[in-house]
Amino acid sequence: MTLPELTIDPRVAERSFKATDKRGADPVGHYELLLPERFRPVDLPPNVPSGEDSPVRVALFKTVDDPLAELEITGLFLRREIAPADVLTALLSDRDVVDSRRVPSDGGDLLDVLTRDVADEAYLTRWWTVKDGGARGGRLYVLEARASEATYPDVADQLSTMLASFRLLNPTPWDYYEQLSQLARKTPNDILCFYPESWQLEEVSDGSDGPFVANLWQIVGGHLLGRISIVSERGETSPEAVIERHAESLGAPVSWADIEPGTPFGGLETAWARRGRTTLRDTMADVSVHVAQGRGATVLIGLAGVPARVDALGWASMQRAVDILRETFRLA
Repeated sequence: MTLPELTIDPRVAERSFKATDKRGADPVGHYELLLPERFRPVDLPPNVPSGEDSPVRVALFKTVDDPLAELEITGLFLRREIAPADVLTALLSDRDVVDSRRVPSDGGDLLDVLTRDVADEAYLTRWWTVKDGGARGGRLYVLEARASEATYPDVADQLSTMLASFRLLNPTPWDYYEQLSQLARKTPNDILCFYPESWQLEEVSDGSDGPFVANLWQIVGGHLLGRISIVSERGETSPEAVIERHAESLGAPVSWADIEPGTPFGGLETAWARRGRTTLRDTMADVSVHVAQGRGATVLIGLAGVPARVDALGWASMQRAVDILRETFRLA
């Protein structure tokens, strides 16, 4: 079974009513969605995820008769910037994924997923997320629409309509869970980029005599998650040489895969990418490096950090920081 696009079916919408929940004292938890005619809300107290209470069950909707179908909404409070798709991927790591699709979003990719589980009987679940930035800690709503495998095709359009129509009534006008810090330097190239504020900046070289080099460190609970390096230099040096020089700064040998064509960023013209493995402060680390050239400049953004197989959410938060750096990087 494949996933059709997540949309509001007009035929279902005609026989649905708008369910709105404004009961909670905190307006950030107010929401609405379309409920098809056979669905009703289960009476639950209003709940908003917070730094003191997460995850929380926000809502549950069920059919009033057989066949049974449900939509459950869970709220998570997240302090570090992370793409909703990567959070959901980590949450579903032990599920049997039938089909999935990443959906671009200003706050990081979303993920539309169909999973299959077997308990007393097989059932299918379609998952979706809605993100609310919050600037210094935000909320992620995980929507879980499920029915038995035998009856799922009969309610698929209704479940899709419920997922697609869910919206927060008072969303935070900010796309990120964190504030962003700015990194701007004039030499040797005039660069500007942004990164999540939880990363600690260490300038290694100011660029007055050679490349500008800065490291960003992510430490959570006293544990090192990883390091992001930004290197900016004049001229178009061999990308292999730039990568090898960066590898030396990690302090341990890197086992590299082959270099590949990459996606240019920051208005530069050509790019390369390379992945590898090493140790960072005596901890196993995966390495990914992006090099871009053009306009008489070479720029490297490299990540070395805890592998996804060890800490999926830690890896995802580091990858998100790299994505933000590349998306916001500018060369004057």
